[in-house]
Amino acid sequence: MKTEFYFFSGTGNSYYIAKKLSESLTDVQLIPINTLDLSKEVESTAEIIGIIFPVYFLDAPDIVKHFIKRLKIPNSSYTFLFENYGGMGGNSLSNCAKILADKDIKVSHTFSLALPDNSIIFPISNDSVKPLLAEAEEKLKAAAHIIHLQQTDSIPKKKLGISLLSSIMIRFGKSYLGFNDLKVNSSKCNGCGLCTKVCPMKNIELSQKIPVFKDKCEMCFACVHHCPKESIKFRKMKAKNHYQYTNPYISLNEMIEKNK
Repeated sequence: MKTEFYFFSGTGNSYYIAKKLSESLTDVQLIPINTLDLSKEVESTAEIIGIIFPVYFLDAPDIVKHFIKRLKIPNSSYTFLFENYGGMGGNSLSNCAKILADKDIKVSHTFSLALPDNSIIFPISNDSVKPLLAEAEEKLKAAAHIIHLQQTDSIPKKKLGISLLSSIMIRFGKSYLGFNDLKVNSSKCNGCGLCTKVCPMKNIELSQKIPVFKDKCEMCFACVHHCPKESIKFRKMKAKNHYQYTNPYISLNEMIEKNK
């Protein structure tokens, strides 16, 4: 049975979910959303289609919602949404399901999974990472079984209060904290260019060996968490220790290769 998992991942959590689910199923193709040409429709004839993404500001990333709007699949496909979050999922599942419903595509099942937070604002302690990932392993096995059996479930309802909170968080995150206004400490940067390779949006270029950011940032913080010199920070990011997080089950090479 042809199966396609579309995912967006900055520090590896969504990639980890897609990879773990695929290990329990057969004939699965993992497709990074950021590598697709979203200027035109994305057509698929897969019988099982999964859309896997992180939660930003209590919603799905913009690129994920844009992808869903471009997606063209058979109505008969078993389609599921899978969110992962550090704090809470918000309205990401209901919002994505609504976009699909407007295209006459029914969501068969939704899944939610708590994973280590990479927002930096609410860092997770190192002692909490392993237990959280161990718990995730068991939940992913259960989710893979549900997908294999193509079981269905109701879609979470949108909450107006969450929508309001989400809009406030977005404005605060962008205008005050500067999540999409990344800065480089040139005295610490070694010009390695790793940030240009891990950025899923190809939003970073080197100029005289110093990263320069363009205007396509999705605020995934891949560059912030992967920088070996901790030289990249958002505008209001305070000095912190041990703030970097990348999923330990996804290698740096895998993160780079998925962006090609």
